[in-house]
Amino acid sequence: MSCRITCNECELDQWLNDCVTAHKLAKEHEARYADHWITLRDPPEDDAVPGHVRQSGSG
Repeated sequence: MSCRITCNECELDQWLNDCVTAHKLAKEHEARYADHWITLRDPPEDDAVPGHVRQSGSG
């Protein structure tokens, strides 16, 4: 499942294809910039995010 990370202090606002990577990048960003806080969000319905297509599993 994809996740979105957004920083409260800088312009980091990114969709990532998987939440594991999103959590890792958020943790690294907060470690690098102690005064930054990252918000992680699961994707809303596909039609609520312009250009976002939810990837489904093969099966």
